[in-house]
Parts: sequence; C-alpha cells; structure tokens
Amino acid sequence: MNLIFSSKGIELTEAMKQYAAKKFGKIEKICPRISEIKINFRVEKYRQIVDAVTSLGQETIKISKESKDIYSSVDMAYDLFERKIRRFKEKLSSGKNIPNPQPNKKAADNRLIYKSYTIKPMHIEDALMKLDSDDKPFVVFENAETLKTSILYKDKNERICIIETV
Repeated sequence: MNLIFSSKGIELTEAMKQYAAKKFGKIEKICPRISEIKINFRVEKYRQIVDAVTSLGQETIKISKESKDIYSSVDMAYDLFERKIRRFKEKLSSGKNIPNPQPNKKAADNRLIYKSYTIKPMHIEDALMKLDSDDKPFVVFENAETLKTSILYKDKNERICIIETV
C-alpha cells in the first residue's frame, strides 16, 4: 500500500510521517484492495487537521479530523477511516448497495421476460466454480477486485467469456 503525504501550513517532519504510516499501515490488513491513501496535514489558526482519502473502485472514502495536537488528529482520523472501511466492506458483503428496481410489468412485447438476480461480490475463480456447478448458462456477479458488475458465460465453442461494465 502506498501512502502519499502532503502538508499545508505546517512543516511535515519524519516523525509525523512515521506515526501516520504506522497507524494507516494497519488498513492494509483490513482491506488489502486499497492501493493508495493520500494523507494531508494542515494547520488553520489553532486547529491541527488531518485529511485522508482513498478510492475503492467507484467509491471514494474521505475523512477529516481536527484537534489541538497533530498526533491526536492522526489517531482520530485513523479511527474514523477504519470505521468507514469496515462499514464499506460490510455493505459490499451484505449486498445492500445493490438496487432492486421493479420493472414495468406491462411490457408491450410478450417475448420479454423479467428476472431479478441478487448480485454478490465474488472473485472470478468463485464465479467460474458457480458457472460449472449451476445449471444456468451464465453467472452475474460483482467482481470483488474491480467492484464492477460482470457476467460470466460459455459461448457456442464452450469457451468461457466475461462481460464487465465500464
């Protein structure tokens, strides 16, 4: 995981960087998909502020905490950041982020059949196993690595193909 430090109105010391790196380095154990966290230290009047930003697929997680001491701000920022990451992971695993729109039942074309699927985050390997074990010709899932909706299917020549949203 890459930590990018910046500062405004305060000289960024090596001790501050090491302290923040020690704290925010723990995030990698919680969510290994995070490749980069931008941490900004700033001072406005008497307030010592720490901001942290990362992006997980299409979701951006931003936090900001302030106190009279920069190290306290780092502690509070880490605690809030960790809670937000855990909440995001729970949201993904429970499937709460997936809207379930009700289609218009009065379709003009009788050839159109509506079916709904619950999309769960999984790795491509898991989707391959599900495709082999189920009798359905395809698997719709959320790619756990890219956080994009994907469809895995077999074509006429029995090759496995994947469609991924942009």
